[in-house]
Amino acid sequence: MLKDFIEKGIPLVPIIYHKSFIFFMKKLSKSCLAKAKAFDIKTIANGKSLLIIRRGGIGDLLFISPIIHFIKQHYPFLKISLMCQAWYHSLFVNSVDRLLHYSWKDFPKLIKFDYIVFLDEAIEQNPLARKLNIYDLLAKDYFGLSLPNHEKKPVLKIDNSESIQYLFSNLSFVFRDRTQIFLALHVQGASPIRTPLPDFWVKLINLIVNKNFYNRFAIFLIGNDHDYLETIIKGAYDLITEDKVTFVNFLKISRHIIDFVTLIELVDIVIGIDSAAIHIAAAKNVPAIGIYGPFPSALRTKYYSSVISFDAKASCAPCFIHGHEPCPIAKKIGQKYSPCFNNLSLTEIAASVEDVLKKMMGRKKPMPLHLQQSETSKFRVKIIDEIKNIMHKPPWELQGIEIGSGQDPLIDNVVSIDLPRPYTKCGNRPIIIRSDGRNLSLFADDYFDFLYSSHLFEDFDSSENLKILQEWVRIIKPGGLLVLLLPDQKRYEKYCFQHKMQPNPHHKIADFGVDYVMQLIEKVNYSFPKRIIEVLTIEKFYEYFEEDYNFLIILRKRSG
Repeated sequence: MLKDFIEKGIPLVPIIYHKSFIFFMKKLSKSCLAKAKAFDIKTIANGKSLLIIRRGGIGDLLFISPIIHFIKQHYPFLKISLMCQAWYHSLFVNSVDRLLHYSWKDFPKLIKFDYIVFLDEAIEQNPLARKLNIYDLLAKDYFGLSLPNHEKKPVLKIDNSESIQYLFSNLSFVFRDRTQIFLALHVQGASPIRTPLPDFWVKLINLIVNKNFYNRFAIFLIGNDHDYLETIIKGAYDLITEDKVTFVNFLKISRHIIDFVTLIELVDIVIGIDSAAIHIAAAKNVPAIGIYGPFPSALRTKYYSSVISFDAKASCAPCFIHGHEPCPIAKKIGQKYSPCFNNLSLTEIAASVEDVLKKMMGRKKPMPLHLQQSETSKFRVKIIDEIKNIMHKPPWELQGIEIGSGQDPLIDNVVSIDLPRPYTKCGNRPIIIRSDGRNLSLFADDYFDFLYSSHLFEDFDSSENLKILQEWVRIIKPGGLLVLLLPDQKRYEKYCFQHKMQPNPHHKIADFGVDYVMQLIEKVNYSFPKRIIEVLTIEKFYEYFEEDYNFLIILRKRSG
């Protein structure tokens, strides 16, 4: 162990420092100090303070969340603080009055509280945890409360607007196709004992997809080991080649817990082991299928109306083994993951998923308003990567201008131009210059490294297109880029008809498309002594996605 830490360059002092605190807190939770500050809901008075201590993980803290919410509603004068590991703080920043670090740093603050509830080992070492649902156990035994059944599920009060934008920007290639079924698959938890073999998931995915052959799936794999997740993707490779499934290794995308919560909120259905995704789905009323082995599902999901649970039926299950070591039986047969899951009926689980999807058909939930923004938001990552690859610098290190930004610019530091009152509401970024983008006489020749415009050029009349394009080329430096994201008008009108939408009345040109723009480029080149525009990229997104109507053209300005 020590050798591993040294070879990986992990500093030992913080580890020892933290481990010693955990050991001390375990002892403290059983000591007379805990009893001296025991919480009694019947004796609280105005101005009193309560500290709840639980190190983690996510699920264990979510079990406490409805209790905190209940106390806040019924005893608003009681100040509640929570001590947990720092990376869980974002789950509770809007739920408690104060957050403390689970470390020696904040230990001296314990003496300031009127009541302390120690919940370390409250589940692991309590024999009642094998008989009572977790919410009944914690509420009654540790807080003296009786929660209504409909409140026995996690409460999440988080601001995830930034996370929604982040996920949509980085996964636009997935989220822009709303005809898919979005499935979050929490395949691997912190403990190997609660994790099936990867082959379990490969078989289940194949069954689900083949039972629902009329759907395409976007499957987000959630876990903490890249090799485990990639093994599943490789095992289901045939589904990828047949264009039935798009896999996303969420471990490569996710930055923190809020991204995890946000993903669960965005998908159509969740399937997961006895871990956080099921509890988050219950909080957000997202349909979920829970898969349980070492612990009976009733002890966790009994009050979750949106969750269907399956329990492994094996002679050794439930075993109630906590911790992060593999199952003892798995060790004997040389496995890392629990074999009890192999006794689950994959056919029954797949049928249950099919039932949920059938109930969903025709009323698939819309994307949150945050995601229904500009066309730029769908292709942001793609366009930024294109600029970076051509210019060898990311666009935020360049001098850029965006015309028709609609308050949702490609990047924040461009000079954004739009009408005094844009006719569409997208984003919340400030517009720097209020103009229609026709006349850019404010700017000198050869001034910007790139000009970007999305879904504006088609709004100008055909009689002025040439002059406007010449003006836009004028202010770009030699070697600079003109980047245009535009609609194919015929495909756009077809899309509107299929979705019972009114086409944008500002579109002026009936045959607007790639050919139309290419003809304009030829005219611009003809108007200069030398051919001044070089076409670098033409990408027709509608060739990849049947419902799409967008195309991207990237032009480079030559010298001369």
